[in-house]
Amino acid sequence: MAHARTAIRSAIVTALTGLTTTGTNVFGERAFPTDKLPCLQVITGDEPEIVESLNSSPILERHLHLLVRCIAKAKMPTLDITLDNMLAEVEIALNSAGTLSNKVKDISAPKSIEYGGDDTLEQPVAIAQMTFEVIYFTKAGTPGTSI
Repeated sequence: MAHARTAIRSAIVTALTGLTTTGTNVFGERAFPTDKLPCLQVITGDEPEIVESLNSSPILERHLHLLVRCIAKAKMPTLDITLDNMLAEVEIALNSAGTLSNKVKDISAPKSIEYGGDDTLEQPVAIAQMTFEVIYFTKAGTPGTSI
């Protein structure tokens, strides 16, 4: 059984597919094809807070850190503009995504944006990473289903 995080990540990839700058170049894995740039990478990160309700059918309220990485070729002449456009498109799309067909209770506005790069790849890339908080619920002992 897959964890509910898998369905959430997949729904977010779907919500971000078709944006103006990245089109279908949206990946829900930690690895991405460097020949498909610019692209978005959706990563489900830490869950620093999981709160259990105290009733006969325990419900877990989970707070998931969602990372969306905007990745572009480092040598693009309009790199900063490209990254800024990607950030804006992602923020608008996730704000419009609602509850992802009842998979989540809420997706926050961006909590942070960090810039970086990776020059160890075949072609150097620049990265702008947005962090969102996603709140969702599961029953204790059944992490594969959002409720």
